[in-house]
Order: sequence, then structure tokens, then C-alpha cells
Amino acid sequence: MSITKTRYILSSLILCPYVTKAQSIKSGEDLVQGIATHIVNPIIRVFFAVALAFFLWGVISMIASGEKEEARQKGRDHILWGLVGMGIMIAAFSLLKLVTSTFGVDASSQSKFIK
Repeated sequence: MSITKTRYILSSLILCPYVTKAQSIKSGEDLVQGIATHIVNPIIRVFFAVALAFFLWGVISMIASGEKEEARQKGRDHILWGLVGMGIMIAAFSLLKLVTSTFGVDASSQSKFIK
């Protein structure tokens, strides 16, 4: 089998779900809702969970460090950057809500794709 045929077959298999999903999109609102619900919201939630874990790791390391000033400073830095990360994720979620409400799309509920 030639490389061209292999690439064609692989790209067809990879793009097939997207092509069939695209046929069910009836308007731009459906597209925006699908992207917000299935792509952006999960990414924001995962990054928020990572920032929360980083924050908690900083709290635990700061408490466990005792009198070691260098370890306490590292814990403080982790707490600070965890809070910054959570703040950024809250701002991103708020921006997503603003954009979707501007277009009249409800991205918090399940998509019309899932029934």
C-alpha cells in the first residue's frame, strides 16, 4: 500500500466522527454551544483542578516544612501561583459565560448533540 493511500485512509478514519457530527449542526449557535460545552468547559475544569492541586500542595508543604525557611518560601510560592491559576480559570470561565450569553447560547447545560 502506498503512503498516499495510507494517509488518505488514516485521515478519513480520524475525520469521520467530525464529518458526521457536522451534519447535525443546524446553526452557528449549535456550533458555539458544542465548542463551549465539549471543548472549552472541560479544559477550564481540568486546569482549575491542576491549580487547586498546586495550591493544596503548597499548603501541605508549607505546613510540613516546619522551621525551614527555604521550604516555607517554596510552599508560599506554590500557594501564590495556585491562587493565580485558579483566578485565571475563574476569569476564563466568566469570559466564556459572557461570550455565550451574548450570542444567546446556554453552554452550561448539555449540548443538543447528546440526547
